[in-house]
Amino acid sequence: MKKILFILTAIILFMTGCTSKPDMTESQEPQSQYDILSDEDISNYMLENNESTKLTLSVDGTPLSVKWENNKSVSALKELAAEKDLTIKAQQYGGFEQVGSLPEKIVSEDSHMTAEPGDIMLYSSDSVVIYYGTNTWSYTKLGHIENLSEIQLNQLLSGEAVTLTFSLSEN
Repeated sequence: MKKILFILTAIILFMTGCTSKPDMTESQEPQSQYDILSDEDISNYMLENNESTKLTLSVDGTPLSVKWENNKSVSALKELAAEKDLTIKAQQYGGFEQVGSLPEKIVSEDSHMTAEPGDIMLYSSDSVVIYYGTNTWSYTKLGHIENLSEIQLNQLLSGEAVTLTFSLSEN
């Protein structure tokens, strides 16, 4: 929440900086700490906090349109993909999902829910699950694959194994 307030404040101050204001002399001090933020400072802050990068997912090389949740688990997944693409070998399970292990546990906020086709879930803090069917269990929702029908999801995900690739791209 503090990050959002900081960014909103910085944007508002940046926008108000576009209006004319009296010239400051060298002896004058800035009126607040926000007067000294440059565009570069704001950009660096956003980069450091993954605010200007977008998490992307591909399955067996097919890029997918995903609506990601705004939660700590997705932020942790972005951190895992920050240095290099995160590639996970997933295995078919139960005839309705692909499950792959993360290289390490990440923060989760599990709750009991029903996963629908296209849902991307975090299971047990260390596994990514992508559904092409339905199942009810305790998960943390990471996102949902958009623009694919249930038939298309089934064709993409129902094989014995798939390769999931998470990467970051510029917004």
